[in-house]
Amino acid sequence: FYFTICKSEESWGGLTTKCQIFVTKRSGKTWSAPEKLPDYINEANVTSTHPYVVHENGTEILYFSSNRSGGKGGMDIWYSTREIRSNANDFTLPVNTGSQINTLGDEITPYYDQLDGTLYFSSNGQITIGGQDIYKSKGTRANWGKPDNMGTPFNSPADDFFFIKTT
Repeated sequence: FYFTICKSEESWGGLTTKCQIFVTKRSGKTWSAPEKLPDYINEANVTSTHPYVVHENGTEILYFSSNRSGGKGGMDIWYSTREIRSNANDFTLPVNTGSQINTLGDEITPYYDQLDGTLYFSSNGQITIGGQDIYKSKGTRANWGKPDNMGTPFNSPADDFFFIKTT
């Protein structure tokens, strides 16, 4: 189970929040102690948050949002992979999902639907109805089609995020 722990820090008189991604593993009825993912996922002085994991052909793909350097601007969506069979958190170096997804604004709350190969995410860097809107894009990892705004009723004049399909 991947999750985020955030900590507010005072920086030059302003309050900022720094988030890091952790994992806990279940064995039987017990959970392991939370373990912070490697420093190349949780870089110093950077926020890494909103983890979403999919399994594909023996590979675990971790999508997440981060304001790390090398992005397009603000928070971007990144991914990192590891072999499912590995017990270690030995992910690959994070890769930016690219300019079809990421903008000069903030892209957050990734959710990947494996059945239809669609990434759902929120953005305030595209044309929006208001604030953060939910978008969808077909593809995988760093190869995406043009994102489509999901429109109403999914989006409103307020911030809209954390979209997940349920059956």
